[in-house]
Amino acid sequence: MPVPTKTITAKAPAYWAYLAQTWHHRHVLQALYVRDIKQQYVQTRLGLLWGVIRPLVVVGVFSVLFSYLMNIRAGNYPYLLFALSGHLSWSLFSSIVNNGMSIVKGNANLVRKMNFPLLILPLLSIANALTEWAVTFAILLVLMAVFGILPPLQFALLPLAVLLNVLLASGIILWLNVASIRYWDLNHIVPSLIGLGIWLTPVFFPVTLIPGQYAWLADLNPMTGVLNLYRWALFDDVLNGVAIGWSALLSLATTLSGIYFFKEREGEMIDYL
Repeated sequence: MPVPTKTITAKAPAYWAYLAQTWHHRHVLQALYVRDIKQQYVQTRLGLLWGVIRPLVVVGVFSVLFSYLMNIRAGNYPYLLFALSGHLSWSLFSSIVNNGMSIVKGNANLVRKMNFPLLILPLLSIANALTEWAVTFAILLVLMAVFGILPPLQFALLPLAVLLNVLLASGIILWLNVASIRYWDLNHIVPSLIGLGIWLTPVFFPVTLIPGQYAWLADLNPMTGVLNLYRWALFDDVLNGVAIGWSALLSLATTLSGIYFFKEREGEMIDYL
C-alpha cells in the first residue's frame, strides 16, 4: 500500500483561504490576549484603574490648556467631552499603530516555536487596544450622564466609527510589519510621526479653527473623517460626508491591500526573524 504523502509549498494561500486559516487559529489569539491582559493589568497594583487614570490625565491637561487658557469652545456640549471623544478615537488609532507596527518581530521567539498565521499578531494588537478603548468609552458615557447629555438617535451607528477607526490603523500596521522587518529605522520614525499627527488632527481643537481656504487640507487627514463620525454619533455634530467618505475609502483600500501584502510576505518575514 502506498504511503500517503503531503506536499509542502512556499506558495502563499489564496486570500480567503488565508483568512479562514487565521479564524481556525483564533484560539492562539485568545491565549495571547489573556497573557497580555495579565501582564498589563493583573500584575500591577492599580490594575484596570490605569485604564481610567491615563485618559483622565491626558484629557484634563488638554482641557486646561485649550478650554481655560486658550478659551476654545467646540460644539454645544462641554469641551471636556469634546476632548475625551477625540482622545477616544486617537488613542485607539495610535495604540494599534505604535504597539502593532513591529509586533511580528517582537514575538520572534513565539513565531519560531509555533505554526500559526502571522495575521494573528496584528489582530492581537487590535484586541489589546480595544480593551483600553472600552475603558475610556465607559468614562465618556459616565461623564455624558453627569452633564445630562443624551446620545442622539444615530448613537446606534457608533460601531461604524469604531470599525473605520480600527480599519485605518490595521491597514497601516499590516504594511509596517512587513517593512519594519528589514528597515528597523521605522520603529523610531513612525512613533514620532504619530506624536506629530495629533497636532495635525482635530483631536483637541475643532475644525472650525482652521481657515476656510485650508479646510480641505484637514479633510485629507483620514482621521478627520473618523473623528467627525464619532462626534456625529455621540453629540450630533454636523456630518462631513467628504471627510468620512475619504476616510472610508482609504481605510478599506489600505486594509485589504495590507492583508494581501502581509499574506504574500509572511514566509519572507519568518526568514528574517
